[in-house]
Amino acid sequence: MTRAKVGERVGVLRGMMKDGKSVGVFGFGERLKDEIPCKGVYFVGVDLHERGVPVPTLLLDNGDKVYGCECWWGSESHVKDVIKNHDIVECSIEDYRKENIESMKKYGIEP
Repeated sequence: MTRAKVGERVGVLRGMMKDGKSVGVFGFGERLKDEIPCKGVYFVGVDLHERGVPVPTLLLDNGDKVYGCECWWGSESHVKDVIKNHDIVECSIEDYRKENIESMKKYGIEP
């Protein structure tokens, strides 16, 4: 994906859905500066908040913050081009985070 600089518009994707045809989209918004994620943001089973690891931060138009480690993201124009021939499924970052925690528990990783 074409990365966006701080202050530029971005598209934020969950990725391909299980049906292999549709794309999960968190939304569109603005690239903010790198920040340490809020508590409960995990990447490969690691709580990045506790570790103090700053990551790209994306503020969606609906007010949700999504961190670069949780999604596929890039410039708004590039993302729109990538998804134009796919069915779109609107996704919630809060639901996605809950799913990640449940998945970790399933595999014996205690969040």
